[in-house]
Amino acid sequence: MIDLGKIWLERSQREQNLIMLTMISICLMLLITLSSSIFSKTNQSRNQLKKAKQDFEYVKNGADRLIGFTLASNLKGQPNEVRRIINEIASENDLGEIEVSFDSDKMFSTFTVDDIDQIIVFINQVNGKIGLNIRSLDYENSNKAASVTVEFEMVN
Repeated sequence: MIDLGKIWLERSQREQNLIMLTMISICLMLLITLSSSIFSKTNQSRNQLKKAKQDFEYVKNGADRLIGFTLASNLKGQPNEVRRIINEIASENDLGEIEVSFDSDKMFSTFTVDDIDQIIVFINQVNGKIGLNIRSLDYENSNKAASVTVEFEMVN
């Protein structure tokens, strides 16, 4: 059998230092290789997660559009139901009195707001509950309150 201790002691100090340096270099190279592999796999996983999130958002947006189209189609011939839902959304968001009118393929909602964020919430809720997409927005600010007219596109 080979006695490593005896072989080590037979080496000069310079040879021992070179052997130690070689061993440390090999260990560092292994560590760098393993770290690089782990880092590469982590980046690959991160990219796959990002792609999966994008795919999910694409499918979710498509499903939301389809649901909105179905909702809008079902409510197209029911202006009183649309008014009821719009007034419900307005009361939930403290918009006060809201006027709703229809003109061929358009629906107009006119109301006053204290905060601009109320407009965004209103539009999102109308889109979610009725499926109508915004066509235009008219915002007029006076000293007391801001008046908003939102034009929604009706489904043909």
